[in-house]
Amino acid sequence: MRSFVAKRCLFYIFIITYLFLISIFSAEEQKLVTKELIKKATAAAITGSIVIDGKLDEPEWNEAKYIGPLRQQEPNENGEPTQETRVKALYNKEYLYLGIICSDDSPNDIIALQMERDSDPNADDCIMIVLDTFNDKRNAYVFVVSPVGMKFDGIVYNNSEEIDGDWDGIWYSQVTQSDTEWVVEMAIPFKTLTFDPRITEWGFNVIRNIKRNEEIDKWAHPYHDASAYNPALAGTIGSFEGMEQGMGLDIRPFIVAGAMKLENETEAEENFDAGIDVFYNITANLKASLTVNTDFAETEVDSRQINLTRFPIIYPEKRDFFLEGAGLYQMPRMNEDVIPFFSRRIGLLQCEEIPIDWGMKLTGRIGDFNVGLLDVQTGETNSLPTQNLLAMRITRNLWEQSNIGVIVTNGNPSGIGSNTLYGADFRYGTSKAFGNKNLYFTANYMKTDSSELPDLDNESWKLSLDFPNDLIDCAAEYWEIGENFNPALGYLRRNNIKNLRIFLNIAPRPDISWIRQLYFYAYLNQIWDRETGEYSEGSFVLIPLSVEFESGDYLEFEILRKFDRLEDGFEITDSIILPPEEYDFTRYIINASTTGKRGFFVHGNYQWGNYYSGSINEYEAYAAIKPNKHLFASVFGHTSEVNLPEGDFTARIIGANLIIKINPDLSMNSIIQYDNESEILGIFAKIYWIPQEGSRFYLVYRHNWEKNGDSFREYNWSINLKYQHSIRF
Repeated sequence: MRSFVAKRCLFYIFIITYLFLISIFSAEEQKLVTKELIKKATAAAITGSIVIDGKLDEPEWNEAKYIGPLRQQEPNENGEPTQETRVKALYNKEYLYLGIICSDDSPNDIIALQMERDSDPNADDCIMIVLDTFNDKRNAYVFVVSPVGMKFDGIVYNNSEEIDGDWDGIWYSQVTQSDTEWVVEMAIPFKTLTFDPRITEWGFNVIRNIKRNEEIDKWAHPYHDASAYNPALAGTIGSFEGMEQGMGLDIRPFIVAGAMKLENETEAEENFDAGIDVFYNITANLKASLTVNTDFAETEVDSRQINLTRFPIIYPEKRDFFLEGAGLYQMPRMNEDVIPFFSRRIGLLQCEEIPIDWGMKLTGRIGDFNVGLLDVQTGETNSLPTQNLLAMRITRNLWEQSNIGVIVTNGNPSGIGSNTLYGADFRYGTSKAFGNKNLYFTANYMKTDSSELPDLDNESWKLSLDFPNDLIDCAAEYWEIGENFNPALGYLRRNNIKNLRIFLNIAPRPDISWIRQLYFYAYLNQIWDRETGEYSEGSFVLIPLSVEFESGDYLEFEILRKFDRLEDGFEITDSIILPPEEYDFTRYIINASTTGKRGFFVHGNYQWGNYYSGSINEYEAYAAIKPNKHLFASVFGHTSEVNLPEGDFTARIIGANLIIKINPDLSMNSIIQYDNESEILGIFAKIYWIPQEGSRFYLVYRHNWEKNGDSFREYNWSINLKYQHSIRF
């Protein structure tokens, strides 16, 4: 324990020392960058319509003016791009049109090996459009198109550094290619967007990836300290007037047909069902959604994970109804140890699917308030009565990037008593700290009322300070969680603790031709028991060096120091129980990845060292091949070999993935997985077809076999067909 205290003191000294580096930025440089943030573009109003064919041959395109040039963000901040990108924008009462001409003097070197909808937008050459329709500098839509027509759409919430790719909108694009350029023509219906018609200028940015150079070009704010699509640092486009959304009614009926055979049953059970999703724009900036007899037949299987901790793993949400707009319910800068609302609690209980009779959502704005409301009624099962589960979050924007908010959840998915969570939070954000740096401060408070727990010590609160920038990225947060704090519709790793977390990442860009960036990282996590004040768990992570090469390859070495005081025995696996005592151990980790721009790429992770009372060797490998835009194949494996005085064991997961892409609207994705804990061999396959924008067809096949001695016996299987079609008014 003394070693941990010493490391903590050293860590504080490191933070003070390195933060002093901020002062090296001169005031003149900061003023220059801030001035260059302001970029303005104009979308020309037209009365006619544009045919989306990727040709830009209508007279309206010839008359429109080009939006100003893009500049490099990566690798050379505000540098001259290696290829020219020209952008034009038009609009009529129904659509925003964008025409982008991407010059390329070496078209054979364009990297475009993905075609299926919502592929990784950073893996290929592509064009990204960022639209902040409320011009609030916090949230934005993102639309992506690649040279082979791959489409990706998503939303950025609260200046996140990540795109929430789970939102799917109806929009149109076509791409043409020649020996000197590739051209994107896009039409985004105003029916697809929420916006305030009184706001005539929207936040706007254009980003181009040139993958062979690991190059990112941007129209507005081509500087390292901002994520490529952060709406706070976008320009503007205007002036919009007279946009129409029609009736604002979108009806999506669906049918599901299939069959399944469960364990120990001799005959398959056939099923046929139907349901409907309805979306209605109450106003241009407020949308109501209703789903009836909801079905998730198309949902992909979870990727299996090895869990060698004494806390449960959370698996990500994959169901479209809950994914769309999920960012509205997130409190800012939350870590995954405390999640006030986790939608996977609805309709799933200990791997059992609970039917959903209906669900309702209200998302958008009312005046100056952002609103997210979700209300779901689950069906009755043999083990659970019908239940109503609710989550609501309301925020109000303050200043340029700040906000206050509240959250309420009600219901207990387990069916045991009642449960309500109340929370409030404040977030201060700016991109102008020390002239041009990002800085965030957050505070939140939550309380739960559970009929099964005393109304005492049922609170949680947190303070955090975050400085996420290119050269220096550091943060500190402090949590306190009461003994009876119980977010039944959320996720809680553990309660009755005090938790301090601090991390620091120094990432210089040396003047070395083959190195893009270096990273020196340290992270301290300390947990105390709130009642006794005893130190119960802690970790110290030190990455003395990781290297991102100019090629896009990556190499990292990590040291993990861990302390864990077990008050009770920990059953790490069947029949192996670690006795209650204090454990202090060290592990070493090597991570290496090759760049995904190549037709073949790999990732490897090797860990070794101590593990509780014994030792561990852990191997993780991933290899993928992309010979062309129609085929993707990968294999993966994860093995943990644990040697303890209490017993030895090996945990293993292996699998493979095959994706066949006929065109951007038709693909087949298949996954096979096996792990030696469940001893289940599983196959998942899905054919996904978009016959027209707004319609979806899925054919999903699942089959599992259970190991039986030296062979496998059938465990269960299912096959489902789902078709959904959108009708807009």
